[in-house]
Amino acid sequence: MKSVDLVNVSKRYKKKLVINNISYTFNDGLYLITGENGKGKSTILKLIYGIVKPSSGTISTNGNIIYLPERFKAPNFVTVYEFLSIMITIKHKKKLFESYKESIINEYLNRFEIIKYKQYKMNQLSKGTIQKIMIIYTLINSCDIYLFDEPLNGLDDKSQHEFVNVLKELIANKKIIIISTHYTSVYEDLPNNVLKL
Repeated sequence: MKSVDLVNVSKRYKKKLVINNISYTFNDGLYLITGENGKGKSTILKLIYGIVKPSSGTISTNGNIIYLPERFKAPNFVTVYEFLSIMITIKHKKKLFESYKESIINEYLNRFEIIKYKQYKMNQLSKGTIQKIMIIYTLINSCDIYLFDEPLNGLDDKSQHEFVNVLKELIANKKIIIISTHYTSVYEDLPNNVLKL
């Protein structure tokens, strides 16, 4: 069974205590991590993904994980299709038929209405379009656990609505979705659990 378990987890950066003795279990469904800046929302996602280690306590995960950070550096001189094609192949760890990869990529580019940018290089795109591409990268790789850090940044209302539609599908498929966000109202129509820091 898919799960993420935090047991008495604390995280300290030098002298600053960011996470203080948190215990929490994530099972199937949508979880919103909320709180003011500096309260450790992003740190919890990094701890779960294993980018940083807890200062104390334990974290256990059961299932494969994908993570979209709030800040990322997109590769400049590859096209949108090349980037997504490479990333889906790496995540699956095997060679995929080109037609299969392209059908999945096209589906999501159409859903977020950016199919016209398929052969554009990443450095030709706006911040909002790159954000959509990074969300697509996260979604095209079928996983058990999805971690999103402020995924709505740079998205227009229509794209936010489509992202919520995708979340509905993930929830229906019994995935674990953990989102760090300031914008809880966008998710109010979805069944969700809130972890407030």
